[in-house]
Amino acid sequence: LLASAVIIIEAIKTFANGATPGQLPIGMAVLAVVMVSYAVLGIYMVRVGKATQSIALEADGRHTLADALTSAIALIALVIIHFTGWHYADPLAALLVAIYVASTGVSLLGRSVAGLLDEQDEKDTRLLRGILAAHAAGKPPTICSYHKLRHRHSGRYHWVDFHLIVPAGWDIARGHAVATRIEMEIENALGEGNATAHVEPCQAPDCPACNPGVAPPSTVTDPATSVPDQLPKLPN
Repeated sequence: LLASAVIIIEAIKTFANGATPGQLPIGMAVLAVVMVSYAVLGIYMVRVGKATQSIALEADGRHTLADALTSAIALIALVIIHFTGWHYADPLAALLVAIYVASTGVSLLGRSVAGLLDEQDEKDTRLLRGILAAHAAGKPPTICSYHKLRHRHSGRYHWVDFHLIVPAGWDIARGHAVATRIEMEIENALGEGNATAHVEPCQAPDCPACNPGVAPPSTVTDPATSVPDQLPKLPN
């Protein structure tokens, strides 16, 4: 963001005072080499950053891609000046570069601040709700319901905790086995992390898991969609 501010100030000065770039063929050759090199490196770094869920590596990759794009904009400006003599193309290109750099900076800052504040990832929310809802809506259901789902992640590592509602007649071993199986399913789906389930007894008289003959509640929908955290609603 500071770099974009400096670029804008210098571009305005050039618009006001005028300037004629020199040695254009050399500048164009250098920019062409830099543009291709940064583009290849930036794409690779962004892919690795997303694969490892490292915002720092992805940010560095996008910074490198920004250099590649700004080099392309500058190269276009120099070509225009070389063939038309319109020198205002140079500061105009600088302003475009500054806008792009600023937008990239704002985006990365927003994502980084969200990570520091433990903001929940909507993609993870849909995934977790889908897994838990599938167990509640199975035929027969694996669990009665769930609630108090909480999760966060730092880089590629995730922390998840939730409450499972299971039939009150189950013994500790059975409840533990089901909770462990769901925890492992969540951890495998997220890639790397830790899931912790707290098991509670069901108190709903019409629960399908407690009474296999009862149809599943209508509130259970497609696991891929967002569903309520409590299926069905239970007393505290």
